[in-house]
Amino acid sequence: MKPSFLMLISTSIIALVYASAEYDECEVCTDLFTEVMKKVDESGEKGEAAVKKMIIEHCKSVKGVDDKKEKLCFFIGAHPDSATSVLGDIAKPLSFHKPPKKVCSQLKERDSQICALKYDKPIDWDSLVLEKMRVKQLKELLLKLGDACKGCTEKVDYITRINELKPKQKGEL
Repeated sequence: MKPSFLMLISTSIIALVYASAEYDECEVCTDLFTEVMKKVDESGEKGEAAVKKMIIEHCKSVKGVDDKKEKLCFFIGAHPDSATSVLGDIAKPLSFHKPPKKVCSQLKERDSQICALKYDKPIDWDSLVLEKMRVKQLKELLLKLGDACKGCTEKVDYITRINELKPKQKGEL
């Protein structure tokens, strides 16, 4: 009886790990298509052409606002500068009310870049130890904060500049 119980527990743990990994997999893609389908439902239009039109309109509204979604729009062909377009492969299943997550997982098989896009995680100031970070990581952190620190030459300079910007960022969060 013990081996079967252990087997049951290990199987459920594996299933939970797989489910949590799958949840984060295509988050930008799923969000974009969910927003598009909301707009399609609100407009009352139906069909593949309406979904295509709404994807293109939504991608125009995202331009300059959300870098990740803008990049996804470029990958799927909803951007004017896109080299290829898979809008037909997206619009058809969405017009039949296929869940956006499944559409994204099908697109992943064709182009892995689509699901590689992930949202940036918020900075956890409480657990961040600047002294243990490398200079390159400190530079990247400063860029996220919107500062380049051109006069910084040593690690101490970067840490000082980040500590100056930290209270401003905490107030925004």
